[in-house]
Amino acid sequence: MFFPNTCEHRTKVRPDKTVKRPSKIKQAAYHEAGHAVAAYLLHERFAGLEMTVVDGPDGSFYTRRRRSGQDKWTNTLNEKYVMIYSAGAIAEQLLGVHVQTTDYIDIWGAVRHAWSIANNLDEMLTHYRQLVERTKKLLEYKPNWAAVQALAQELVERKRIDEKHARHIIQQTINREVAVEEEQKQVKKNKGQAK
Repeated sequence: MFFPNTCEHRTKVRPDKTVKRPSKIKQAAYHEAGHAVAAYLLHERFAGLEMTVVDGPDGSFYTRRRRSGQDKWTNTLNEKYVMIYSAGAIAEQLLGVHVQTTDYIDIWGAVRHAWSIANNLDEMLTHYRQLVERTKKLLEYKPNWAAVQALAQELVERKRIDEKHARHIIQQTINREVAVEEEQKQVKKNKGQAK
């Protein structure tokens, strides 16, 4: 869950009986990394990531993501936040796991921001779907998905990542993957010229 006007982002993940707890922690880390990578790519600030395991009576646990609030909401900023809110669930889908339906705060947040730039329900739903699809394409792009994977892995291992370190992981991973793509394109181009 992503609260843009507060300092804490909290995702509640309920482990089901067929899946072991470490895979749910990984799923939650991907969820949080999806939000963070989307925020990075959309040039929005975030104040680091923190994962805390809380053994509740129902066996649930939480991840938290802290960030600073936002004061002025423009249409462009509202669009960015629809995408950032949606990115957590999209990262889970791309991981190939069942998305938790208990994450209503993200859905509500995305819809609330979509309503801010729409005149009626049909327009809001159309705009929302378009932004979710754009977010999916953004995260599916190989260098960006590699950044989600690297950040999620680091989050699982370290439990807490500050903004500077998270941005470093994202930027370093994207740069490395883009360089590999460029090198592969150059190799194909050279092979084509040699024929």
